[in-house]
Amino acid sequence: MHHDDSKKFLVGKQITIRGEISKFSLPNQGSFGQPYDAQVAKVKTKRKKNVSFGVFKKRSRLGIYGIGPHSGGSMIAYALWIRTNGTSDMILVHYGHTFTARSNKNIYTLALQNGTPMLYISPTAILKPENNYNLNDGKWHHIAVSMPRQSCALSEVIMYVDGKVIKTHATIDMNIFFTTSGRVSIAGFGYSHESTEETLPHLSPFLGKIDEFYMWGRALNSDDLKLAMET
Repeated sequence: MHHDDSKKFLVGKQITIRGEISKFSLPNQGSFGQPYDAQVAKVKTKRKKNVSFGVFKKRSRLGIYGIGPHSGGSMIAYALWIRTNGTSDMILVHYGHTFTARSNKNIYTLALQNGTPMLYISPTAILKPENNYNLNDGKWHHIAVSMPRQSCALSEVIMYVDGKVIKTHATIDMNIFFTTSGRVSIAGFGYSHESTEETLPHLSPFLGKIDEFYMWGRALNSDDLKLAMET
């Protein structure tokens, strides 16, 4: 993990993401495996009826510093469970540029607009459902998006709500091609470029609960969806 004193020490004491300092982190201990599992490392999680999930508040930050698997026209799919009462335009999953927020190459940002899922590949090219949804009703809902082939058009991306394919349309249709230096984050802009808020000023951090986030470097199939939706 990219901690604040990474140039001096292997193991850091704190990590700053988007202006918020986290001292409850799992920095690189020199090995991989179970130590990176939140529950094994005794990171506190919210539990209810033997289920763990992430609770995101105003100061919550979750960024992934590593690069990939987004690359060029590669196929990418996201899936996750959400629960919220928020009415603003909130970020669920963000993949964005690190060197500059203004680029001809695409982002891949799944958001929730007053309960309706949206997929952004640029500030103006957005995949939208034909009907409005009420996924901010305080209940658990499942959302997934999947590119069916490499470099597909935005209009070809398949969107699922609670396990069912929904009808969508693209505000501006174009073929998807990612920047290779972008980074992924959950419920916010994470480690993306500091000017991202200027290019997407209406998007704000997610407030609510998130569980079972999956990301694939290929198209989503029925078995994948079944796995992602298991409770």
